[in-house]
Amino acid sequence: MGDYFDEPVILIKAAWGGHSLFKLFRSPSSGYPAEAELEKELKQARDQVTKTNEKNKKNDPLPTMEEIKKPCGSSYRDMMAEVKDVMNNPATMFPALKGRTPELAGFVWFQGWNDQYGAENEYESNLKHFINDVRKNLHAPKLPFVIAAMGQNGSKPAKGAMLTIQRAQLAMNDVPEFKGNVKAFRTDVLVDKAAEALYPTWEKNIEQWKLTGGDHGYHYLGSAIWFTRIGHAMGEAMRELLVSAGAFAAEPARVDKLATKLPKFEQPILFNTPEADTVLQSLEVFPPDNPWNTAVDDWPLAANSKAMIAAIGENKPLRCNPDMGFVLVPPGQNKVNVKLTAYSGESDPGPYPVPDNAVIEGWPADFKRGNASRRTLTLEDVQRGKPSLDADRHGIVVDPVNRMLYEFYRLTKTDSGWTAEQASIFNLASNKLRPEGWTSSDAAGLPIFHAIVRYDELQRGRISHALRATFKNTRHAYVYPATHFASRKTDPNLPRMGERFRLRKDFDTSKFSPEGKCILEGLKRYGMLNADNGIDWAISVAPDERIPVLHDELRKVKGSDFEVVTPPKDYLPPK
Repeated sequence: MGDYFDEPVILIKAAWGGHSLFKLFRSPSSGYPAEAELEKELKQARDQVTKTNEKNKKNDPLPTMEEIKKPCGSSYRDMMAEVKDVMNNPATMFPALKGRTPELAGFVWFQGWNDQYGAENEYESNLKHFINDVRKNLHAPKLPFVIAAMGQNGSKPAKGAMLTIQRAQLAMNDVPEFKGNVKAFRTDVLVDKAAEALYPTWEKNIEQWKLTGGDHGYHYLGSAIWFTRIGHAMGEAMRELLVSAGAFAAEPARVDKLATKLPKFEQPILFNTPEADTVLQSLEVFPPDNPWNTAVDDWPLAANSKAMIAAIGENKPLRCNPDMGFVLVPPGQNKVNVKLTAYSGESDPGPYPVPDNAVIEGWPADFKRGNASRRTLTLEDVQRGKPSLDADRHGIVVDPVNRMLYEFYRLTKTDSGWTAEQASIFNLASNKLRPEGWTSSDAAGLPIFHAIVRYDELQRGRISHALRATFKNTRHAYVYPATHFASRKTDPNLPRMGERFRLRKDFDTSKFSPEGKCILEGLKRYGMLNADNGIDWAISVAPDERIPVLHDELRKVKGSDFEVVTPPKDYLPPK
């Protein structure tokens, strides 16, 4: 949060372990637990005192119903007291804030373990009451509320009470009055798989365990990696809610500040590495109000949505194309000339920071998982045109620190240097489009980098941008944010370049893998844009061997599961 505000940010922590929402954190409007539950607890307490009296020959008084009820909500009341104390007396703890009045900006909830033992079926109701009571007691009716759903199951499917609570927490996303001001996300998909694999034998590998984890499963294995991912996801979810609420805008000064906080690196980094994941977690790609970053889950349907879906193919499957890789380069990367050919008139002039290890479309996963002849190819072979120079051969170079993106069509290495048919440069801190009528390395004139599915996003469990899609038959037209068309066909029911599609809100993603669900939920919220001619209903996924093969799974989604959307009447493209 400190990256997004120029003002000081205070985190008020109220984190007492072993407390349930059913009892200690129970909020006022939930009332007391059912009478039968209280009577049961009273009997257990009295039986225990009676047993202790008999054993120790004592005569301690038996507990009363008032004593059983008293702890209900005690942690909730203590939490409210702490928050109000800090808000009313900030300078007591932070002398530098003397004379300043803090503003309550958001609330984060990360809990659930102790509600598994008989209280799981009441959790959803209690959480709704809790959110409403927190807002009421703090006089903040629309206070942004982030929920990190319990995920100690890690890579294994959640079961029983844990699954019930997990679903209850995620269900807050679908409560009508919470739309746009509550965000729940999964934490199991962020698991530290190395710690998870080592945990069963940690006692036999104690030294390695000290460097990997440090606790039991209910504490997320004590993994710094897992907790860091969860914390980062909390911040990103809160940022989304605050952007929606207009708490801050896409100020160039802010994105510049973000860039300076990126991890330092001095050599080019390929996209399929942990080092790249770390950089990407700190990189904001385009301003929050950019069309790629705009949520469209509430946009209206196009008048010809059904007709367009039918024209493309309502029974055709969603396709997963492992095509677009990239390389991250340091700010001082040496720039080289690239000889431009076919589309030099619609290209941005060089030189360009293309490193020797620049990857070409499909490398490495699409080659390593391909037929025998493709598996034998090296990166050098692919850079020099194998297996075919007729392929699109996209090349993508990202300079995170200078916030610049370089994309190439048919990038090829030769003995005399690099060549390409087209080169486009995008400023990642800007909403500026290509010149009207100009292409890019994609036919629509759009950038590719921010439109692909990346490994770090799947690990985080959330894709926060629109995806790139291709279609075989397109129209002789384009629509914002596209700037170019690539067809002579005029059928009004064919998609224009830039046409936006959205997965239907009622599409059930619950039976998909974490990776598949992440992609599909992203398509519900941000959709996908027609970017080029190609296979129908095909989205671009980074050719990263760490990403499981999703082809068969995503084919379960059909064209009929999508709809075409248009901007609301009051939508104004960002400047």
